[in-house]
Amino acid sequence: MSLPRATVRVTPDRSVFTGETVTLKCEIEDQYRSLNWRYLWYKNTTKVFNSGRYTLNRDSLTIRGVTESDQDEFRCSTGIHGRPQTLQSSSAAYLTVKGSKPKLTSNTEGSVLTGNTVTLKCHIDHWSTEWKFYWYNNTQNTEKTTTATNSYTIHSVKVSDGGQYWCRAGRGKPDYYTDYSDGLWINVTESPKPVVSVDPDKQLFRGETVTLRCDIQDTGDTEWTYSWTVKKTNNRNIITQCNTQECKINNIQPTDSGKYTCRGKIREQNTEMSDAVTLTVSSGEFICLFIIISVKR
Repeated sequence: MSLPRATVRVTPDRSVFTGETVTLKCEIEDQYRSLNWRYLWYKNTTKVFNSGRYTLNRDSLTIRGVTESDQDEFRCSTGIHGRPQTLQSSSAAYLTVKGSKPKLTSNTEGSVLTGNTVTLKCHIDHWSTEWKFYWYNNTQNTEKTTTATNSYTIHSVKVSDGGQYWCRAGRGKPDYYTDYSDGLWINVTESPKPVVSVDPDKQLFRGETVTLRCDIQDTGDTEWTYSWTVKKTNNRNIITQCNTQECKINNIQPTDSGKYTCRGKIREQNTEMSDAVTLTVSSGEFICLFIIISVKR
């Protein structure tokens, strides 16, 4: 009788982390499982026995507290009791063992301005949907939150969100946890509020030139970019073409009337929106009419 060749299935994965528990199972096609099989296990060419971290249980081999020395090829040999000539080897399953310390990164550099979004990422090799990620802030004793993916986002950050963060990952039953990442500092500072000034005046006549200036005080930064928004009388917000600190409007028209605001941006972070400055542009026709009436008199 030609016997089937066994295959080796590895749980949780062929790529595991130091300290994790891994189980290798020698699987034979269903129609042959009723036979009186015997199993032998080999690490590379060395026979494996019950010892220390290695536990043999008929068709399975469990390795507890995996170390880098366990990285190797594993195979099982199967045969029928009383028929030594039937012994044959499975294909090899290569077990990869990696260090278990994740790397924590952030989408921000330097200080984060309040009101912005911070995204942290916990990087481990070959993670999949079976992993959960655990996040810690200021102390490793209490989890801040748990996520099903390797990213954690803090929306509209506050000063109180600042501090040191760590992450680690876990999977399996019972849970296996990686080491903690190194700590990562997130510094949150109050977002400055720009102030808009107008030259020559907020009350204007058609055809005049007006310059609006967006000033951000007491930051010491010179790399700001700027955006300007005008709210029309119909409450429609329009982003203007101005993208510099000074927004100059030549030959202004009544249609340019509205409430103007600005905000600054640096390192992909926005400041607060300034208070609105209202520009009112008159057509000047009533002046001409007044002059004509005065002359006729």
